[in-house]
Amino acid sequence: MYGPMDVTYLKVESKTDTSLNIAWNNTYNNKCTTNYNVTWINLETSQLKYSINSANKLYHNITGLKACTLYQYDVDTVADLGQHSGGTGRVSKTDVLEQIHSLVLGYDGGFYFVLRWQAPSDMTCINRYCVCWTKLGETKEHCFHITTGYLSYIPDVNIETCTNYTVKVSAINTNYHLYSHNVSISFRTRPKEVTYLKVESKTDTSLNIAWNNTYNNSCTTNYNVTWTNLETSQVKYSINSANKLYHNITGLKACTLYEYNVDTLADLGQHSGETGRVSKTDVRVPIHDCGGSNGPNFIVVIEVRHPVQGGGVSDASNFMVDVVFDS
Repeated sequence: MYGPMDVTYLKVESKTDTSLNIAWNNTYNNKCTTNYNVTWINLETSQLKYSINSANKLYHNITGLKACTLYQYDVDTVADLGQHSGGTGRVSKTDVLEQIHSLVLGYDGGFYFVLRWQAPSDMTCINRYCVCWTKLGETKEHCFHITTGYLSYIPDVNIETCTNYTVKVSAINTNYHLYSHNVSISFRTRPKEVTYLKVESKTDTSLNIAWNNTYNNSCTTNYNVTWTNLETSQVKYSINSANKLYHNITGLKACTLYEYNVDTLADLGQHSGETGRVSKTDVRVPIHDCGGSNGPNFIVVIEVRHPVQGGGVSDASNFMVDVVFDS
């Protein structure tokens, strides 16, 4: 009496770094089949394991495997009289090791960003990381491979401010074209700093500043203007609307250095980071209530020269005179 026939179409349906999900057909009239004996062998260590499937279960998920390793898997049809069809063997390699861990946005520069992650705990067979990013509303992925010596990457080509991106990072083996499951994050880049920040005009008690918004800062809601007295470290601020690209800073002290900053704010609470400049208020200032007088007084500089023997004039002598006007 003949035994049952071998199974057909034995193949790997899916796999991960630690498993092979196999399936097969029983296309012959194997009515005496009682079960299937599934075995798998690690071809590096020759370690063999097995499992017994019922006759109506034409698949098996082989788990507990080593990543990036060759395995031979076999399915043997077993009949009610103990007859065997003989193993139907195939060879397959598990995927690259586990995925990366702890992918984070390390820094958002507006027109670039810094990605950081932790390596898999077992680096068997991994020789690259694949970093891909996609802009919201687009299907095209931008991908780069980097060596495993790096745990960060800085995309800086065609990155736009105030734009949503999805980033995926996978551990891969370029020799076998194997990929781990990817880890992804999504975020929106921050607005860029203002440009051409400068003092348009100034007096003894004010600085009139202005700036440009030359980047595509579509998410900008307002500008945070701050100024600091560099003698006393006193800080004051004002908030401008997004369409007001200037500010008149008043109430300053004469002949004093001030640092002024403009920070772009976005609708998600993001900041561009400050763009700082330093300027000094003007020197001449009317002084009130000086020396008991009721009127203002002014400081006047007088230059004096006199003739010298042999012709010519002397070097200039400068005098500062306090002129007081009583009211």
